[in-house]
Amino acid sequence: MTWTLYFDGGSHGNPGPAAGAAVLVGPDGADKRASQVLPLATSNQAEYTGLICGLKLAQANGVTDLVVRGDSMLVISQFNGEWKVKDAKLAVLHAQARELAAAFRSIKAAWIPRAENAEADREVGRAMGQEGGGPRSSMSFKELAGLKVGGRDAFSSMKREALLASFGEAADEVVAIVAAVLTRGRPRIAPELIEREREKLELTALRWVARKLRPEDAAEKVLIDRELALNARRK
Repeated sequence: MTWTLYFDGGSHGNPGPAAGAAVLVGPDGADKRASQVLPLATSNQAEYTGLICGLKLAQANGVTDLVVRGDSMLVISQFNGEWKVKDAKLAVLHAQARELAAAFRSIKAAWIPRAENAEADREVGRAMGQEGGGPRSSMSFKELAGLKVGGRDAFSSMKREALLASFGEAADEVVAIVAAVLTRGRPRIAPELIEREREKLELTALRWVARKLRPEDAAEKVLIDRELALNARRK
């Protein structure tokens, strides 16, 4: 009988306090859950931690045939051998995940939209909340300014329609939050400039949401990046 494993991970800051979590669903629909809190980790490290938690949970429950689902394209693609693992810390976690995977009779992994991974996402939130802080409403200027993709990733060229589809039922809410933050703007950016570049700023923000930033943080980040670019140009 085939079981389904949903995994997720998140961090407050990148790196920052983090957690990975997994939800293992049996053929009868009943589920089992596991999570691990990390004092300091990147979001990708947290995602791998969620996957590893889930694989260990599946083994502990005697699962032999497993379907893995996660909304991190990077982790899924690396796990499947489609993308190279260039980061040394992720390479260690990748090797651990592949070693655990070798114990199953059959295992298949596939990416799913964020909206389809809601239970694992909630489990991450619970794990982080148990450490006393709970999710923060926003990140600091320094944290947002410091977030970098490090080149191009799977979301860099995604169009608006594809991004919205990945958010599922939350798409309208995501767009509304992003629009509200862009409308509020930043003191050092002329409102007419934001209005002129609104479509580009919104699209960039949606890509950051797909990378797991909260919508309000994603919109604030694109404004911060635009402000820093303007400041650099004035010097």
